[in-house]
Amino acid sequence: MSHDAPVIAIVPVKRLAAVKSRLAAVLTAPQRCALALAMLDDVLTALTAAHGLAGSMVIGSDDAVAQVAHARGARYLGDTIGELNGALALASRAAAAAGAAAVLVIPADQPAVVPAEIEALLAARLRRPHIVLASADDGGTGALLLAPPQAMAFAFGPDSAARHRGAARAAGLDVLELRTSGLARDIDRPGDLRYLIDTPRPTATQRLLAGFAGVQRTMHDPLAQAGT
Repeated sequence: MSHDAPVIAIVPVKRLAAVKSRLAAVLTAPQRCALALAMLDDVLTALTAAHGLAGSMVIGSDDAVAQVAHARGARYLGDTIGELNGALALASRAAAAAGAAAVLVIPADQPAVVPAEIEALLAARLRRPHIVLASADDGGTGALLLAPPQAMAFAFGPDSAARHRGAARAAGLDVLELRTSGLARDIDRPGDLRYLIDTPRPTATQRLLAGFAGVQRTMHDPLAQAGT
């Protein structure tokens, strides 16, 4: 694949009614929905600022998600599957139909990602791997680039980095792994939320958390920390 071959980013967003349930001890349901939308906004902002993408696509199930996608110039694709990896397969087919030679999947709960990290993933294509994998600290996948878009089945979920490596090996695909701080930790548990609070950045997520009355105090309470 040439470095100039079009790459479309895909950002999957879970159904808002069920989003971030592990944060229920510290955030209300409306707060969790607002957090999901703010994190999506931050990911799309970073993708828009990064050089080398042909465009971005968001796949989700909510009008509010579609509104954020359109506000950031991303294409919105309604999730008719209801399961993450199936939805990503649907989106990758749509990206291929739109002319993409590769897709870059970044989940919407990676608000710390910065444009330079996205550009590093894209630049890794110069070494011509089929797969570029950014693994997370918990064994998950912070980002995944596939060339071509349907090179292998997606395996997001617990321990997905190992499962993506295994799927690539089984398919005879070359894998290049990168480690970046902004993609090393998704925001899924109270400890992840505390990490965000303690490492402030000028993002929509940070502004939202600053406006949540009592959240910062709660996040440093020993009982809240027990939920990490």
